[in-house]
Amino acid sequence: MFGSSGVKGDKVMIRRTTWIVLVIFLGLLAFSLYVQNKNKGNQVEVTPSPVVESLLDINSDEISTLRIEDERGRAVEFKTVEGNEWILVVPKSEATDSNAVDGAVNQIVSSHVISTIDPAPPDDATGLKNPEYQIHLLLKDRRQMIINVGVQTATGSGYYVKIDDGLVKVVDKIGLEAVTNLIYQPPVLLMFAGMPTLLVTPQP
Repeated sequence: MFGSSGVKGDKVMIRRTTWIVLVIFLGLLAFSLYVQNKNKGNQVEVTPSPVVESLLDINSDEISTLRIEDERGRAVEFKTVEGNEWILVVPKSEATDSNAVDGAVNQIVSSHVISTIDPAPPDDATGLKNPEYQIHLLLKDRRQMIINVGVQTATGSGYYVKIDDGLVKVVDKIGLEAVTNLIYQPPVLLMFAGMPTLLVTPQP
């Protein structure tokens, strides 16, 4: 009798201990899941920055000659001399605002490419069959580039552009217009009483 009662007591104790261990285990599991979910909620989602493509893969100080022509045949041409100073050679001028030319060159080099169109639409649709402007660049290593500028996009955010025989791109208009406006407003300095004065030519 005593033996039978002792066995039953042991079984009860084992079942009670098992339940206690199971409850502790489930509690630890629930706590672990709670901590994991909390940490996930505190994580900051990092969105990668979009890669900004520039129109030209060169530096502005690599350019030695800049020539801009419009569809009507008007043109201006600038060249660098010693010290990377820009001078206006077409039409000829006694003095040039080199800083203004340098600023325009920096803008065209870093002009933002909005999109690349491939396959390209017909040249008639982009204005590249008869470009509104051609920007000729001669680099100091004697390489040449021709930037053909077509019409503005329907949204007016940029121009259709093609460099030499490359792909058609839509390029932000700010940098392009900084250069093409040099045709109509060449940064010419007039010498007045020995002091240079900026002459602004009204845009037609």
